[in-house]
Amino acid sequence: MTKETVSSNPINKEATITNHEELHNGLGSEEVRINNHMARTNTRWQNQNHSSNRNHDFYPGQLYGTESGKLFHAGKIMIVLVGLPATSKTLLAHSLERYCKWLGVVSRVFNLADYRRKFKDVPKEYFFGGETSTKAIEVRKQIRKVSINDMKKFFQEENGQLAIFDAMNTQKMERRCIQENFQCLNVNVLFVESIMTDKDLTERNIKLVMETIKEGNDEFDKKIRYSLLNKMLTSKPSYEEIEDSEKLSYVKFNNFGKQIVVKNNHQGYLLNKLVFFLMNLRSGKGRIFFCSSNSIHQEDISNCLKSIYNRVIEQIKKEDIVRRNFSPSLQEDDRPNSPILTIWCEHKFQLEEDSDIELINKSQLRRMNLGAIEGLSEEEIEKQYPKEYKESFEDLYHYRYPRAESYHDLAIRLEGLLLELEHQQSDLLIFADESVLRILYGYFMSSSCIEVPLLNFGKGEIVELSLKTFSKEIKKL
Repeated sequence: MTKETVSSNPINKEATITNHEELHNGLGSEEVRINNHMARTNTRWQNQNHSSNRNHDFYPGQLYGTESGKLFHAGKIMIVLVGLPATSKTLLAHSLERYCKWLGVVSRVFNLADYRRKFKDVPKEYFFGGETSTKAIEVRKQIRKVSINDMKKFFQEENGQLAIFDAMNTQKMERRCIQENFQCLNVNVLFVESIMTDKDLTERNIKLVMETIKEGNDEFDKKIRYSLLNKMLTSKPSYEEIEDSEKLSYVKFNNFGKQIVVKNNHQGYLLNKLVFFLMNLRSGKGRIFFCSSNSIHQEDISNCLKSIYNRVIEQIKKEDIVRRNFSPSLQEDDRPNSPILTIWCEHKFQLEEDSDIELINKSQLRRMNLGAIEGLSEEEIEKQYPKEYKESFEDLYHYRYPRAESYHDLAIRLEGLLLELEHQQSDLLIFADESVLRILYGYFMSSSCIEVPLLNFGKGEIVELSLKTFSKEIKKL
């Protein structure tokens, strides 16, 4: 490594390695500084082409920044979803967007239904498969054209790296058009075909849509259910599954990850990372409850946790009763072999035997290492480490006190646990230090680096997060 000059100025430009040097020495190359503010180089945390290089342009799991704004040497990527209605395409789209934003990839979902809602005088035939009328065909072409132009603009003018096209795309002609439109722009296109042969999964997807609409009467639920099933039936005759002869890069995502087939994916690290993410993804996620273990003495943790999980179970039972009364067509929980509640916690201790509860000790949930400031109050930190205390406010997320972890270090450590959360299907209570909860909760809420350190979990407060197909629902108990 080239020898750098070190001066008394903590933001010494001469101490910054160049992009070329960083690439030569690897992503672990660090800027030489006399203080401890951020172990990452300026070149990795600034983007010269962006209109702003402020900290909120970076996301919690982002490892580095580049002048182009593109990460992982992956260039531009487009993920095109393929499949009939009620095959979890929208759920897939928003899950991929959430994970990519966490990594720092500039991502956006383009949902064709959103574009259709902006069009006036859409004929009824538009909602049925096949080419039922000239007007329906024309409207369909116009809507697709507008969405495709917006995606081109996203790549060419807005520095976008990953576009996710959420539409049926069930015909070979449509897929060929997309491939030709974006291949000439040097965009790597990956098709993800969601196929549902499991009737229970299809029924669950319909339930999720019905819950999201929340009209509140059984007659309306029946109409929604009939509408979705009718659209599936009318779309099926014109549906052409992806074939090798189309010469596309594609993933067949069968029954929401029960079987995955990958073909012609030779497009680098990021796409392989996304395929791995898909392998861990599961539908029908339960509710996630967050509760802080801060300010609880070790000897009181067992009794405290028992009180907390009893409150959570009571809430789950209440919500399930309301849910079924609200919409009688929704039956009992379709995960009969799952416990009522799974608990993740760092501490090892025994609870009373209860077949409805599964307690899992997760060593990964250990709190952020505070290093030299361990056990000190804020006033003591300011007195003993005045310089570091002042510098920490420049970047609460990435700043490290001596011999300590930063929130960013913690986020990287917890990435494997995030994939496990995506795999989780039963209702889950996470009982952990507030620093850990900030990272996990921030992931699902797509929080920025500025927002994560400021998230607050009050003593004894339980935060409930429900992930819907089209939205998130937050409650405080």
